[in-house]
Amino acid sequence: FELVATTSEPIFVDLNAPEVRAEFFGDRAPDLAGANIVALRYRPGDDASCNNLYQATQPQILAATPDFIRYYDDPDVTSFAWAASAAASQQEQQNPWHLLGRAAVAADAPIPVVIDKNTAMYSLHLYGGIGEEFPLTYEDGTELKFQVVGLLSNSILQGGLIIGEQDFLARFPSISGYRYFLIQAPPEKIAVVGGALAKRFSDEGFNPESTTKLLAELLRVQNTYLSTFQSLGGLGLLLGVFGLATVQLRSVLERRGELALFRAAGFRAARIARLVLTESVLLLLAGLATGAAAALVAVLPHMIFGGAHVPLAQLALMLGIVLIAGLAASLIAVRATLKADLVGALRGE
Repeated sequence: FELVATTSEPIFVDLNAPEVRAEFFGDRAPDLAGANIVALRYRPGDDASCNNLYQATQPQILAATPDFIRYYDDPDVTSFAWAASAAASQQEQQNPWHLLGRAAVAADAPIPVVIDKNTAMYSLHLYGGIGEEFPLTYEDGTELKFQVVGLLSNSILQGGLIIGEQDFLARFPSISGYRYFLIQAPPEKIAVVGGALAKRFSDEGFNPESTTKLLAELLRVQNTYLSTFQSLGGLGLLLGVFGLATVQLRSVLERRGELALFRAAGFRAARIARLVLTESVLLLLAGLATGAAAALVAVLPHMIFGGAHVPLAQLALMLGIVLIAGLAASLIAVRATLKADLVGALRGE
């Protein structure tokens, strides 16, 4: 979807119906040609996205309508990215939104709910994943129990709970109409479609915004953390390289007497240099392997459950820089030591 909009007042008509467009938009009805408007029911509540610094106790709720669910039966439609789902049947695996198509079995049964993964983990503190149940109490004293059946990955639906329309109408019968809209339009008509809808439903507070901009705003906290840690990681790598060079230089210089003894015993300078470099390579490789293994343990859950991947080329480049810096420092130290006064070094030994 290119646009998303919420309204302050509900809209009760199907904005995809040609007769509705002709009645409501008149001469501007052709402006909506090629646009698809998917409406969802909406219960206002706390913003449970990463943009809210406080814990959401009554998150906003969206209701997936049958039209919304059927919309994703089309294999040519770009679907939301799913981190995980409880899909069992082939139909549900192809379109996990069908998990919300059936109502809860009993009035006190948990309501199937789909949540964005970031909202579930960081805002609602739901770490159990698929199948986890959790209760919420609303201001009228109604306590609802939900069961996670799907987790979205980095979606524009962050900050709320998505349930089926049947469950929504059963729990919130006083809320009518539709107040949340997802709008798809040809790229060249996005501004025209958004302007036509905003003008016609200005009294209802229809305010469309770009989904790209919305997603960027939702992920800006995550992106800020990533940028910060990347900067700190780069600084740490730079300090580590200089620290490694310093340690290597000090190690070789402290062994000047030992190296001088090797020379006095008949070892050639080239062989001594190879010995020291071999020792440095083994130590460097052991250290890099230990650090890489520890980092892999840290990111492995995200690779398995979050779809993360390791940038192997950049990682190999950074590790190569560290290895080359350590070897260069060892080589410089060995050459400086071998050029030193042999008698003075032996006397100290």
